[in-house]
Amino acid sequence: MHSLKKVSRFIFLLVIISMSSRAQDAAETLNYAHYLFKIGEHKRALVNYQRVLYFSPKDVNTACLVRMGDCYCALDSLHKANAYYDLAFFSTSSDSIKDALLLKRIENLIISKEYMLALQDLYAVEVNTPSKSRQVTLYTACIYYGLNDFKQAEHYFSILLDSTRAPMLHKQYFNILKELDHVNRLNPNTAMILSMIIPGTGQFYAGDIKNGLNSLTITSLFLYFTTRSIITVGVLEGFTTVFPIYFRYYTGGFKRAKAIAQQRKEYRRAEIYNKLLSLYAEYERIHP
Repeated sequence: MHSLKKVSRFIFLLVIISMSSRAQDAAETLNYAHYLFKIGEHKRALVNYQRVLYFSPKDVNTACLVRMGDCYCALDSLHKANAYYDLAFFSTSSDSIKDALLLKRIENLIISKEYMLALQDLYAVEVNTPSKSRQVTLYTACIYYGLNDFKQAEHYFSILLDSTRAPMLHKQYFNILKELDHVNRLNPNTAMILSMIIPGTGQFYAGDIKNGLNSLTITSLFLYFTTRSIITVGVLEGFTTVFPIYFRYYTGGFKRAKAIAQQRKEYRRAEIYNKLLSLYAEYERIHP
């Protein structure tokens, strides 16, 4: 009986030591993960955060979950990042932390071009400081720009770029809007129709001179060879030999003209979007 008590006490002592050791290991691992994150070793930091999450879930707090989300952001895994921001959101009762996490999530959704989800989350953010108001306005402008609702985007960018505080920047903003208006007038269907009438002109319209010249030259050559074949060897021979090649280049040409115009339009819109963000960053630098 006495020996049984000794064994029980020994086992109890081992359990206490084991639990203490595990808690210490978890704390050390967590601190090491924080250190790795700080020096930019995001993959290694994530491995250590995951160890804490797996072996000692009680030691995983809001800050740990946020850091895991930040690691995934740094590794361009935005959906995984948002999953951890969601876990962190529900692990805290602090409204300010919840809003900060929502804004992180919204930024990732904008980058991922999930604009409607971003807009939905934006309505949940409590705007209670001037800096948060500017951030929400910026994200709203970005979302509407991504949704191709340029009037709404212009409205919110205009709020951000106060003309009375930065007249020179506002002048640049006005010029950028004129660029945007010009780009929005580019119609891919017009490019296609122009190339149907005269091959290559759709590409010229889209601003792609090289492909326009290429389409005009090749299609013209095959039209010449088709006509020559019809004259020299007869209509049937000409239409069955050279004409199919000409027709393939001709139809491919006007389809490419439409695709090039669409790509050009999207590329120019992205350029203008970056200009607007850079202009706002400059405005914030001058008027923090």
